[in-house]
Amino acid sequence: MINKNIPHSNEYAIHHFLDGEAKLAEIHQKREKEKLGHLRIGSAGCMISEDACIGKCPQTALARFVGYQLPTDSSTGFFQGGTANETTWETMITAAGLDYRSEEDIPILHTFPDGTQLTGRPDMVLGTEADILNGEYAAFIPRLMIELKACQATNSAAQKILLEKPATDHLIQAATYSMFLGVPASLVYTGNVSGGISNYFTRREVGQNDMSFGKIEFNLGWDQGNLYYMKGKHRIDTIVTQQGILDYFQNISKMAREGNPNMIYQDMVDIEGNMLPFDARKYNDILNLVDSNLPMDEWKEKLAIVTKQPYQIKYKTKRGHNPWYEVIHPDYVVEEHRYYRQDKVIKKFEMLRSARRFIYEGGK
Repeated sequence: MINKNIPHSNEYAIHHFLDGEAKLAEIHQKREKEKLGHLRIGSAGCMISEDACIGKCPQTALARFVGYQLPTDSSTGFFQGGTANETTWETMITAAGLDYRSEEDIPILHTFPDGTQLTGRPDMVLGTEADILNGEYAAFIPRLMIELKACQATNSAAQKILLEKPATDHLIQAATYSMFLGVPASLVYTGNVSGGISNYFTRREVGQNDMSFGKIEFNLGWDQGNLYYMKGKHRIDTIVTQQGILDYFQNISKMAREGNPNMIYQDMVDIEGNMLPFDARKYNDILNLVDSNLPMDEWKEKLAIVTKQPYQIKYKTKRGHNPWYEVIHPDYVVEEHRYYRQDKVIKKFEMLRSARRFIYEGGK
């Protein structure tokens, strides 16, 4: 018998979702605390000269190493999208009948001569089970490491999928896992968006106005310790070396040990050594929030302030105007039945030091 009178529910599914999200965030924060004092492959970079690197900003890596990280707001959607992307891949790989390990099931741990440890959890590693010692136990033998990235903005998807431009830090991260696992790597972007390309220059370079769902794969390999990657059948040689990656992490440890946050800097070149059309350092959260020229004690003191507050500083430019800085409060609104993102511009500043002082004083 079908029930014809079914009243609406006063129970909100979104609130259950938020409860789960809060618990996952709690688990994430607990894991982050357990990683303090360790370098992490997720903050991978590569030295290209004595004091310059590419990849992740060294000050950001140093901040995480000494125990400070900007709040991770899973409600931005990027955390949710990344998790959903990995879950989809696991479902498909399982359906394909392949054996794999991921995250905590195949951790990476490397100890440097000074005792500093480098840790990492690869997204997915394909391999096979092998019986050892007459079947007394089984060992997993890796054959391919897969780094999964979700594109959740049309411009980002257009850059990666249509223009075939992988991000430098993503390539170095995948290369670092490849180096320690001793197997080739594949960097895969999944476009989860469809719509108009927002950036004029990207739209012009692509030659079309719209971006649709798609995937692209870049296969990575090493040649005498030098990284290359494939765009289909076309090989792209890079300036990344295995020694350069090891030197990057050892320099992060040295920066902490010697109390010098400004010892190395992020250079303005891409992974092939070409000059970038912009200075990536101006868009880096940690560098905008805290001056790397400060002594270590004062640098950490400022880090402690900014990592306990929700504020961010964004570098802004517009043709015909002087650059400026905006203090942003990333936020989202949860009503009874609606849940949406709403960033708030708190205040604009002409000078970076003024924006920093505003944050240090608690938004006053």
